[in-house]
Amino acid sequence: MPIPEQTSIQPNTVPGVKTRGNLRYPIDNIEKHYGRITFRVIDEDAARVNIGKALGKATNTIVKESGDLNAAAEKTTSGFNDIINSLVQGFSSRSVSNNRSIADEAASYRLREQDLLIDPEAGSVSLYLPQAIQIQDGAAYENMDLGRIGAGAEAAMQSGGNVASALGAATGELGAQVGDIAGLIKGGSMSPGIASLAAQAVAPQGLAGAIQSTTGIATNPNTRTLFKSVPTRNFAFTFELIPSSAEEARICKDIIKWFRTELYPTALALSTGVNYGYRFPNRFEIKMKYRDKNDPDGSFNGIKFLPVYLTNFSASYNTMGQALHADGNFQSISINMNFMESRPLTRQDVEEYGY
Repeated sequence: MPIPEQTSIQPNTVPGVKTRGNLRYPIDNIEKHYGRITFRVIDEDAARVNIGKALGKATNTIVKESGDLNAAAEKTTSGFNDIINSLVQGFSSRSVSNNRSIADEAASYRLREQDLLIDPEAGSVSLYLPQAIQIQDGAAYENMDLGRIGAGAEAAMQSGGNVASALGAATGELGAQVGDIAGLIKGGSMSPGIASLAAQAVAPQGLAGAIQSTTGIATNPNTRTLFKSVPTRNFAFTFELIPSSAEEARICKDIIKWFRTELYPTALALSTGVNYGYRFPNRFEIKMKYRDKNDPDGSFNGIKFLPVYLTNFSASYNTMGQALHADGNFQSISINMNFMESRPLTRQDVEEYGY
């Protein structure tokens, strides 16, 4: 169920007080901003499998029962392995009992990803739809030199051949052509160009270079462009906050604190106060709407976001002048935010789910 937006909120900019509520800007002249972009925090405790509590409980029990710390450590390790094994066995038995394929599991995972729960305690921020929304998709490719043998194997496979037989044929051809390097350079029954290439293939590196320099013949590396990976998408948004009232000025402060708070990880500290680790920052759900209208697949004019991390936030104050409001608030604030999706897209995400 969507979280209702509120237009009047008590600001919580006091240090140590968590900013709550559903913040909205602007609240004045709202009829001019029917296009909205909303940021909500995902409930990560509900989204992730948390074995940390179970492991911590098991560790504490083992340490209490054993005075030997080394023995306790060994039991803890064994207990952790038992937890992992039980999870694996449980997954395997469920998969077998349901008779589901790997493809079905992957599709189910994507569906669950779209149905992630929103943390109602974290609140939300709704802003006007920004200008110049840029969506950039891409894929990474790399060049690989197949060489002579690789090119021969490729040709054999493309014509329906076998990899092993293709490699054997290419190697046998190379051995048959080795002979006497000097004879090859002179040509023999080969053309001078082919003889030079054959000599370069079997000569040491320095000698191969000399042959190439002398004959002016270079080996074709048979370079191919190969798919490598899909980078995660990045998004940048810029908003100009120009409060027209004291209430809007206070809400702008809350919005800035809200984003800055969610950018950072939570420190995991011992009772001594020593910070020994971090809990991941929360991810965001980003949705854009115009008069609460969406495309059938949940996108907005074909734009849809996977869960994202906030990777950068910057605020520039008094961007439109040096004056302040009568209550001391800034007349204008420019905020810039960069987000990164938590995983790369696939073809299925675009075709089936509208990302």
